[in-house]
Amino acid sequence: MTKKKNTLFLTLCLILVTMLTSGCFQVKADIEIHEDGSVILNRTMVGNEFLQDEIEQAKKDVTKNSPDAKVDSVSNGNLKGFHAETNYKDIRTMAKDVNLFDAHKGLNNGIQMKKGLLFDSYSLDLIFENNNDNKDIKDLPQEQQTLAKSMLSDMKFDFTLKLPYPSGNTNATKVTNEGKELYWDLSAALIGNETSTVKADFRIWHKDRVIGLAVVALVLLLAMFNFMAKANKNKQNSSVSANAKNLAILCGMLLLILAGGTYYLIEEQPHYTEQDIISDTKDKLNSPKKNKASDKVSEKTTKPADTKIANTNAASSAQMLDISTKPATETALGPVDLCLSFDQLQGRLGKEEKPSKLDDSGFTHYYYPDWEIIVANGHVESLYSNSSRVQTKRGLRQGDSVQEILQAYGDPYGKTEYNGSTLYEYQFRSINNDNCLLRFAVKNGVIDYIGSRIIR
Repeated sequence: MTKKKNTLFLTLCLILVTMLTSGCFQVKADIEIHEDGSVILNRTMVGNEFLQDEIEQAKKDVTKNSPDAKVDSVSNGNLKGFHAETNYKDIRTMAKDVNLFDAHKGLNNGIQMKKGLLFDSYSLDLIFENNNDNKDIKDLPQEQQTLAKSMLSDMKFDFTLKLPYPSGNTNATKVTNEGKELYWDLSAALIGNETSTVKADFRIWHKDRVIGLAVVALVLLLAMFNFMAKANKNKQNSSVSANAKNLAILCGMLLLILAGGTYYLIEEQPHYTEQDIISDTKDKLNSPKKNKASDKVSEKTTKPADTKIANTNAASSAQMLDISTKPATETALGPVDLCLSFDQLQGRLGKEEKPSKLDDSGFTHYYYPDWEIIVANGHVESLYSNSSRVQTKRGLRQGDSVQEILQAYGDPYGKTEYNGSTLYEYQFRSINNDNCLLRFAVKNGVIDYIGSRIIR
């Protein structure tokens, strides 16, 4: 009887705190990039009364780190906080000014940039991770678990990128305005369920150079027509006609070379290296200030019942990534994706468990408890699951049924029989825009292993 009374009391306390903390914490980051490469960064953070100390500290950090930011107090119903607007002359300046865009060795590349004749190419690769350990929620009675999870689910983190031109590859939650507006829901990074990433490729065109190139092409075209007309007009004078034809041919060849070179520049996909990173580079991923708010919510939620819902652990290393994390891209298995550099791979997983092996094709096989990973030219070329602990973006693991494959992915691109297994294959593109195959090898109606590889 006493146990039932205690459970009722705890539940009532949680109901009260849940009501008080409804919509308890909201973070927004909006980046607007203009045609000339200038940037406006808007950051908004609001929370309820329990979180005002953390929000005030975040406000002070913004004021200190970005002295030119315009910071105002704002409110949204019972939530109070601040809004900061900062103007930057270019993307490089923003990347260096705000730790939101930091690169972390072995984890992400921050912002990378390659200068070009007609445009500059950029790659946005950000990572957000909460170090809260919410496993203690599972130890609570079911009704308290439901209330605690409901409260945490009210925490919001929205990230928006507005571009002057359509984006390339991206893992955005939502893409609108013909690819110019990208939105990510990063709430999971606040409540500690999973690591969230922001990936997007885009270009900033040099309009003056494009116009100049168009003028040159127009002049060559007009000259070609002019020489052709002159050749036809002077047919009786073979010397003049021949010279005019030769000049027309020369203009046409120059025009073709110009068109071919322009097409190559536009279609060529950039290959970024560490030297292209324009963000600050850190050795490890530190908990962002906003994660303290999540800690505070857990603390305030549980105080009435003296029950600990969440513990905060210090960030340790890349190897501490939860391998059961649901990845952000279709070609990844857990935290490992195709095209990762070897340094990024070992930064996430550490050194392989068994010695690596070089096969006859020149590929190196690395063996981990949950993966076999094949590397070529310093990058991950293919990967295969060795356990049910890793999953795809759509939540499939070893041991799941054929019906679950079809429900999550639909009809396969290819279905073949191989070595006693039925292979269900689906086509996707990697973060570098390579053609890739995601493969489910099925035996006895369930997934035996999952593979992902670049098609060469």
